[in-house]
Amino acid sequence: MTAPAPTPRWSVLLVGLGRIGQGYDYDLPATEHVFTHARAFSLDPHFTLVGGVDPDAGARARFTARYGAPAFSTLDAAADCTPDVVVVATPTENHLPAIASALSLFAPRALVCEKPLAFTIEEAARILKISRARNCPVYVNYMRRTDPTTAELRARLGDGRIATPLKAVVWYSKGLYNSASHFVNLLEALLGSEPEFVHGEAGRITPTGDPEPDFTLRFAHGTVAFHALRAEDYFHNSMEWLSPSGRLRYDRAGALVEWQAAAPAVLGGLDPIAERLPGDFARVQAHFTAALAQALAGATTTLCTGEQAFATLRLLADIQPFSVSVRT
Repeated sequence: MTAPAPTPRWSVLLVGLGRIGQGYDYDLPATEHVFTHARAFSLDPHFTLVGGVDPDAGARARFTARYGAPAFSTLDAAADCTPDVVVVATPTENHLPAIASALSLFAPRALVCEKPLAFTIEEAARILKISRARNCPVYVNYMRRTDPTTAELRARLGDGRIATPLKAVVWYSKGLYNSASHFVNLLEALLGSEPEFVHGEAGRITPTGDPEPDFTLRFAHGTVAFHALRAEDYFHNSMEWLSPSGRLRYDRAGALVEWQAAAPAVLGGLDPIAERLPGDFARVQAHFTAALAQALAGATTTLCTGEQAFATLRLLADIQPFSVSVRT
């Protein structure tokens, strides 16, 4: 009997050891929560963390203490790591210089970039140009695309259980680039790419410099109104779909998703018993990492590509056509 092929293990260099790098779940139980790149890659048998990079000495010490891999203050200092995957989780304004530096030092099989790809179209275009020149695919961490709930929604839209065209409302906190971009990118994947920007109202600029417009997008399979909320009052990210076949509530940023089928004979027109859809948002970053392993093995992927993230960014620029200086 032929022995099964060994599971490939790809080496990972994590650039940026802040909140999404290692912070969000550092003090949470690993059996329940996977919200960061460090934890997701450390738990996935397809990957090995070979190093971290961050200018902050405290962040480097925490990384090495928890994950047992060396940490470096600069990319140049990590030059001996030879990673298969480079993850850039720095503040967005540093994505371009970090990616340019990483791809000048290494020849990874793939590069993962935090969202948004950049704050400007020009910087995003340069990132894609550099990555193409190095023949290195870029995937952007719009992680809801690989969440089990999204797979369920994609299946139901495909077979008509969720009929279209639908009308939807998105409520978002913490800005157009930080939060609303997640929903824009997700809806581009589910309701159709290249939506039409119907109209918008400028709104305020958040304390971190991120614009908060109200706006409406028309997708191939529905129209969605986005409304901004003040995170200083409370953080709230959710959406509601009203379909000809029922109502969907996507609550707590995607941690709770419920469906009520249309029931014309029932008072109110909807089944009073809501069906909770399958999901695993507490481990959302683990699903992104698992999808990356499949992509590296040559499988078709639902990961957000650099080109898809560029399309999202171009739409954000149409919605808010002013230069922004977001502090992430």
